[in-house]
Amino acid sequence: MRYFKLLLKQFVFWMLFFALLRIVFLLYHTNIITHEKASFLSVIASFYYALKLDVSTTCYILVLPFLLMSIQYFTGFKFLSKITTIYSAIFIILLSLINVAELGVFSEWQTKLHYKSLNYLQHPQEIFQTAETKTSVFLIIILLIIIFLSLFVYLKFFKVKLNKISGKYLASSLGILIIPVLLFVGIRGGVKQIPINQSEVFYSKHSVLNFAAMNSAWNLAYSISHNYDIMDENPFLFYEPEQAKHYVEKLYNYPNDSSLSVLKTNRPNIVIVILESWSATIIESISGNKGFTPEFQKLEKEGILFTNLYASGTRSQQAMSSIFSGFPATPLVDITESIEKYSKLPSFTSELKKLNYNNSFFFGGQLIYGNIKSYLISNGFDRLVELKDFKRSVPRGKLGVHDEFLYSRHIEELKNEKQPFLSALFTLSSHPPYDMPLDEIKYTSGDDKNFFNSIYYADQCLGKYIEEAKKQPWFKNTLFVFVADHGKSSIFNMVYGKPMNYRIPLLLYGPVIKEEYKGVKFDKLASQSDIAATLLNQMGLSKQKFFWSKDLFNSECPEFVYYSFNRGFGWIRKDNYFVWDNDIKDFYLNELKAENKDSILKEGKSYLQYLFQEYMDM
Repeated sequence: MRYFKLLLKQFVFWMLFFALLRIVFLLYHTNIITHEKASFLSVIASFYYALKLDVSTTCYILVLPFLLMSIQYFTGFKFLSKITTIYSAIFIILLSLINVAELGVFSEWQTKLHYKSLNYLQHPQEIFQTAETKTSVFLIIILLIIIFLSLFVYLKFFKVKLNKISGKYLASSLGILIIPVLLFVGIRGGVKQIPINQSEVFYSKHSVLNFAAMNSAWNLAYSISHNYDIMDENPFLFYEPEQAKHYVEKLYNYPNDSSLSVLKTNRPNIVIVILESWSATIIESISGNKGFTPEFQKLEKEGILFTNLYASGTRSQQAMSSIFSGFPATPLVDITESIEKYSKLPSFTSELKKLNYNNSFFFGGQLIYGNIKSYLISNGFDRLVELKDFKRSVPRGKLGVHDEFLYSRHIEELKNEKQPFLSALFTLSSHPPYDMPLDEIKYTSGDDKNFFNSIYYADQCLGKYIEEAKKQPWFKNTLFVFVADHGKSSIFNMVYGKPMNYRIPLLLYGPVIKEEYKGVKFDKLASQSDIAATLLNQMGLSKQKFFWSKDLFNSECPEFVYYSFNRGFGWIRKDNYFVWDNDIKDFYLNELKAENKDSILKEGKSYLQYLFQEYMDM
């Protein structure tokens, strides 16, 4: 029993230690908190929302003490207690240094320490030297107080003093076997399907409070682990930087005064419906495959369909940064996983907030997946509705609430929404395990029958949603944007990496579309990341911040598509494309015509090099 009490005391110490660091962070940044007019209750709430990451970090730290204490418990080797104490002291000093160094740079960076910070931590004096002398002295005093106070408390009240076990070996052994399970569960943030990430602590519109709730040690380790491969240099360095820049800027150098105006108003409500895994292969007017989405086909007749548009990546979190920030997906890393980077992206949501647009985001599952929740909050969304916000009585599957109930909630919520508004929905039912409540099983055979049934169900839900939306007073001034998050490469025996895997529908629909454009199809090459600039231009707003996003209604806009996968990318031009695998340093697929092979190859490689360098430089 004494063994478990000592281990519990170790756990309590580290939780108190992280609370102390949080108090210091909040007190040090009182001016920011006051300026942002954060309420006292919202400040206190940071301690509650911090618990999961603090527990995860504590469990990581306790892995070695657990092993040492277990060995000591059975052998009686007292020197192991000293090792545990030294180990704890080292962590106290190291974590104190990280957190105090963070105090010195947060006001400038507006983010936590990240993988690039290793250069600073190797020479911590540089952080203090860049600050004013009185600030440096103050930070050093804070550091010393934290270290000495924490060491005193640890040595006085929490130091490990353990004797050899006597009797009850079986009961003790069984008890000790349970501890690793508890540590593992604590590390991953529970037993739910999605492991813990920074989204767990994002709860406030005040970024300083979200950062206060974020455990600095956990965040730094996470940032390093997700950027380990690129810490030294750009892995996609094909040409001299200026040469790559020249090719890319040439692609985006086109007149801005050649754009069609397809809307009746430049201040519509905007509803963006992100359709899970809606590959272009299930859209009859694009692929020729009939019967999957009859309701969507009805909407096409009243909208504008882009038939040659591609997702920039293969995961939902990549779609979010492409759609709302106009930033294409990159190989190796997802920008939504790095808070220090995505906080520097442009924001379509924030641009509309400047015009007093209200906003909301709805999802039937958990937004912590892919760190989407923290990205959306950083992007400017004020109201998020996800799985935890639905009553338990609402039917749900393994991953969350089915589409029909998500759409119903959206209709109800928008009844009270002040116009104009931006509202986004992210559907779920067409994601495995496809456990949606089907009234009719349309497909009874074939390897992909479950997916096809889920698409048919999702399409029926979409049709009913639009019928209900038409009854709402806000409908007449609303533009709907239907776009998939990514394609579905496992159906129709498609070749991995081939462009059709990434081809997705984009449909603009609603009463605000001018009559002459209803039912029109555009077949120009386009990307998911072009949505932001296209919508901004239709609203008469500047797209200057959205470098990687181009206006699809601009007749002078060059046609090209970039998309990425884990270790490479694809590049499409009219009647030409190639897919490059960076592991083999060669083409994975090559459909380039000889007469322009070299120039197209340079374009594509330059694009990825320049894009990835921007990611690294953030």
